Amino acid sequence: MSSSTEPHGTPATEREVPGLPIIEPGRVLSCIGAVRWYRTSPLADELLRLGRIADKPILLVIDSPGGDSNAADALHTVINLIQAPVIGLVATRACSAGCEILQACRVRLAFPSSALLVHFSSITSTEPLTQANADARNVFSQQRRAAQEVQWATEVRTLAKRTGMELEAARQLLTEDRILPAREALALGLLDGIVGGK
Repeated sequence: MSSSTEPHGTPATEREVPGLPIIEPGRVLSCIGAVRWYRTSPLADELLRLGRIADKPILLVIDSPGGDSNAADALHTVINLIQAPVIGLVATRACSAGCEILQACRVRLAFPSSALLVHFSSITSTEPLTQANADARNVFSQQRRAAQEVQWATEVRTLAKRTGMELEAARQLLTEDRILPAREALALGLLDGIVGGK
């Protein structure tokens, strides 16, 4: 299990993790379904509570088709904030916002049949309902484009840093928008290990 407890960014190799580390009762949480504020807010509170109790590992089981990137960002921040190591385990899928949450975990694991989807989580700001004139619309559009460019650059750098990829490879992966089987995600550095058999 020692290779699976190394922080992300370690060179990806074919690592089989025979089983999960022993997790104390009450330290197993789940992020199941679409990532939404009403789901992540109580989960963040519980992570903070468990983090205050002890520095022992917390297992976060993830099975998500994606969802609200802002809610994922908030949970990502909490996971990085607490001292207790969070072990992310993909039960079936960690797509989009679900994959973002997984990437915050100190150890990122999946079952052999699991899949990940990592892509650019574009800003979904909506224009104000009323606009004084075309100039206001143009300014808003320029601000939104600038914010998206900053977010894009940040996501590329973050993915490259966490996986050890070159910037261009990270940029390409974020634009492909394809499902990655667990073994491919492991080889790309998006996982630290695969739980269970081959």
